[in-house]
Amino acid sequence: MQRLKSVAALGLLLGTAIAMLAASAHFIRVESGLSGANVVITFKEAGLGDDETILYQGSAIATATYQCFTKSGNTPEAANKTGPGTVQSPPTPFNSGKNGSIVGSVTLSPPGPDFSCPSGQRQRLVCATYTDISIKDLTTPLGPVSATPSTQSTGLLVPNGTCLP
Repeated sequence: MQRLKSVAALGLLLGTAIAMLAASAHFIRVESGLSGANVVITFKEAGLGDDETILYQGSAIATATYQCFTKSGNTPEAANKTGPGTVQSPPTPFNSGKNGSIVGSVTLSPPGPDFSCPSGQRQRLVCATYTDISIKDLTTPLGPVSATPSTQSTGLLVPNGTCLP
């Protein structure tokens, strides 16, 4: 009976220690970079415990400028159109493996346009700007944690386009 109590106490102690380790989850680094018009958030989180599946979600406030172009690549005398909004990656699972840490990345795309071009013209993304870029661990939960840098801008993506401020 005494041995059974000792085993139960050891199990409780071990369970508490594992929970405490999981409670020390923290981001080591969160960085952002551009890939075309998309923002890629790369991160490393540690203190997770072994073989844990963690859901991550990236987010940012994004503004995308779209413009209509003729077949010859000219822009008609019309105002540029913008599509502002908050963009988020879908919750994305990663596994901590045997070392209790995760290195991964999630991608954010610019918001879509809120208009269409007249017949014979093509709509193109001219530029995109992202601010308040961050990542969140939805499982632990931890965050949002700001990326470095927390603002990214594509600059002009097409010739003859005009990027609105």
